[in-house]
Amino acid sequence: MEQVKTKLCQALDNKKTSKDIRILADGRREGEYINVEDVKSLQNNDLVYFVYLQENGQWETMNIIEPESADEEEEEEEVQVTKKEKGKGRA
Repeated sequence: MEQVKTKLCQALDNKKTSKDIRILADGRREGEYINVEDVKSLQNNDLVYFVYLQENGQWETMNIIEPESADEEEEEEEVQVTKKEKGKGRA
C-alpha cells in the first residue's frame, strides 16, 4: 500500500509524502469510511478516496460532491424549444 501512496503523490506532484495521505474506502454504514491498509481487502467495484493530512495535524474531512446529470439539462432545453408562440395558429 505504501507503494501505491508514493506513486499517487508523485503523479499528482503535490509535494506530499505517503505519510501525509490516507486511502479510504466506504465502510459498512453510509457516511462511514475505513482506512485501507492492504489492497487485497478491496473489491473491483469499491470506491477509494484520497485524503490529505492538513497543516494543523488533522485529516481533511470527506466532502463528496455528486455531479448533476447531463440528461436533466437536455430536458429543460427541449421544453424551452417546443413552446408555441401566442398568436400563431393555422393559416
